[in-house]
Amino acid sequence: MKNYELLGVDANSPEEFEERLQDLDAERCDVEGCPLWTYRIRLIQILLNYPCWKQMGYVEISDVAQRLEDGYNAVLDYFRGDWWTEGNIRHVELESPELLPIKPWLNVDAIIKDNAQHMDRSSPSCMFQWYEPLRSGIIFGGLLEKWDDVAHICSALDADVPPEYSAGTIIDEYFHYYLCVAGKLSGQWDAGFEKLLESAKKCRQKRLRDLLAAWEAAVAGDQAAFDKAFPAAIKSFIKRKDDPSEHMGAALDETVIWLIAKRAGLSFPELSDKLNAAVMTCKSLGLDTAP
Repeated sequence: MKNYELLGVDANSPEEFEERLQDLDAERCDVEGCPLWTYRIRLIQILLNYPCWKQMGYVEISDVAQRLEDGYNAVLDYFRGDWWTEGNIRHVELESPELLPIKPWLNVDAIIKDNAQHMDRSSPSCMFQWYEPLRSGIIFGGLLEKWDDVAHICSALDADVPPEYSAGTIIDEYFHYYLCVAGKLSGQWDAGFEKLLESAKKCRQKRLRDLLAAWEAAVAGDQAAFDKAFPAAIKSFIKRKDDPSEHMGAALDETVIWLIAKRAGLSFPELSDKLNAAVMTCKSLGLDTAP
């Protein structure tokens, strides 16, 4: 059985995924290089689709390693690049205007303003979108074992970064948890992150508590605790509907936790086929013979 079948995911005409892959490639070409923040986030989402689709068994992707590399570079540029600044937009306007998504309602000045509202973190009112790009960057870089580069991405965030507005779909403690993940990976852990961790631990949501238990075991390098907590986290992912970790059927949070555990020298636990199906590993994506 394919992984999406093991997980009971409605693939919506899986026989059409070869055609959908071509459509995805075409959309990637449309958004790549565009210096508008929404297009940059969409590019990261598109590049994340490739390993998720391969993991689920929707379609075979032979060059997944290159697509992971492209994804990592897109995330690095998102956090560390100057593509969103007025100076760069004006340069693109002169040199490569075809990259600007000009519409009757969207001119160059509007692009500059929109970018500043979402990317200029020197402004107290900045609506910076960080958690999905961060999680994607850890997955891309972790699967490629580029941990120094992952640390560079994570160091762009500190404990004072506010939760994103989610209209109540994601609890603040979940954002706090991901800031703690970034704090540990960047090596910049301080009292601010400790306070966020304490806040997350007080959360009454079982799903987050399961994630925290698995993550803490991974960070501590505690194989016995990880063998117990990691399967429990995957089970809670499978049981919960509309989980913010789910992407095309794959469990992104558990993938992040496994990659951190692997970095700490832990072994992948013995799991049922169904639990294995949810987590992307180097082995499941054909990057290595070991998870």
